[in-house]
Amino acid sequence: PLDGSRPGAVQVAGSPVDQFSFAEDAEDGVLRVVLRDVGDGEGMWASEYSMGKISLATVPFASFESGAGILVRGNYRELPEPEGWRFQNRFVGDYLLYSAAEYAREGETPIVYAVPLDGSAVQQLSLTHGITRFDRMGSDAIAVGPSSDGALGFSALSLGKRAKIEDTTMLAAANEGETRSQAFFFRPDAGSRDGLSGTLGLPITRRTERSGAEFLGSGSAIAFLRREDRKLKPAGELAARTENVRDDGCVASCVDWYGNARPIFMGDRIFALMGYEIVEGSMSDGSIREQRRISFAPSGKR
Repeated sequence: PLDGSRPGAVQVAGSPVDQFSFAEDAEDGVLRVVLRDVGDGEGMWASEYSMGKISLATVPFASFESGAGILVRGNYRELPEPEGWRFQNRFVGDYLLYSAAEYAREGETPIVYAVPLDGSAVQQLSLTHGITRFDRMGSDAIAVGPSSDGALGFSALSLGKRAKIEDTTMLAAANEGETRSQAFFFRPDAGSRDGLSGTLGLPITRRTERSGAEFLGSGSAIAFLRREDRKLKPAGELAARTENVRDDGCVASCVDWYGNARPIFMGDRIFALMGYEIVEGSMSDGSIREQRRISFAPSGKR
């Protein structure tokens, strides 16, 4: 509590996977938490690994007391168990979305589990690509991930009474260049109801093989997509100039914790941050074009 009173705790069975495993519902007075049987803690890289059964715990605020109490069995909802240790989850609107896969084999299990929070039946959606990220686009969701043929897929999901795939588009010969949550951003168009139209950006890399570098940030470009009335269309890229890149010994920045690539939307302006470079672009007729760039690279080591 922010009023200075003592914090409360309650014991639960299972482990939350990441920060997206929590959703507060102040109106109903509960905290919803996605739990998996086996977690590996919060040390670096550890949260990438989880295994076992999935449950959705509904924790009443009143349960948070001394910590001696145990959440009762009736407050757990068992959910279908996906295959794989790399787990993605996100609460969007009145749904919980989740999926799992083995690293670099996400295209083999391209299933989204959509869980209505009103207790109705779990829905399954089959995509044409794997899932390494869920995010929000207004009142809808987006699933992003690699396909078996080396493309990066983007699928818009609407979340009404039934969850459904609205549209999918693919970027050929591309991978996610940054796994951190802040790497993605969607800006709805002014006046767009529920974010049905807008612009999104995400760091990508053009390496053809997965190397694990996306966990440390390896974005060589920011890819932009336009969404027009729920239809997705690639809008081009703002790319880094890699020919003069060198190791500066972390004089001014390292990527371990915060990443080094992300789209930035500021008013009507669009920027791409890639390492020490900031590139400004302008969107016209559904395409992004470079306007100017600047590098803040220090002299560093050669």
